[in-house]
Amino acid sequence: MKPADMLQAQLTYVRYHPDIDESLFEITMSWFREINRLHETLKTLTQTISGHPKGRFDMLRGLFLHPEGSMRPTDLARVARMTRASSSHNLDVMERDGLILRKTDPKDRRSARVSLTPKGRQFVSEILPQYLKAIETVAKNTSTPLKEVSVQNIRHRNTLLESIIESIKEEQKSDRR
Repeated sequence: MKPADMLQAQLTYVRYHPDIDESLFEITMSWFREINRLHETLKTLTQTISGHPKGRFDMLRGLFLHPEGSMRPTDLARVARMTRASSSHNLDVMERDGLILRKTDPKDRRSARVSLTPKGRQFVSEILPQYLKAIETVAKNTSTPLKEVSVQNIRHRNTLLESIIESIKEEQKSDRR
């Protein structure tokens, strides 16, 4: 089912529930859809500039900007918001392409450290300015008050959703007792 079809199906369903405000539901779902579209567009921008999926670019960028110049694979997974399995696959690809190097951590032989190779460092140093310039262009074309209100609005909704999630979890815990 396409996202637009899902929205329509949910709207139809909501119409049978008079305790849910249909217009508020529709506006909020449209708002969420646009935030998701923004996220997907940012992923496309990243992939277009770097030639790599966003998560891989995030890992490379993290390594490039990290003060020590190396990170543990679990930290890179967190930076890229990937599962460990997905990050491991992406590290394999980047290692095969000669962008990163994995070495056993001398402080903890059970762990590894990942760093950029000279080729990887050169690659990121060429694409990172393009990425930052694109983000700056968005910032220049959005008024400061609109950016501030947008950030506050998104932060408020995140806090509200996190609160709702915690309430649901607490309710589920008490139901299990």
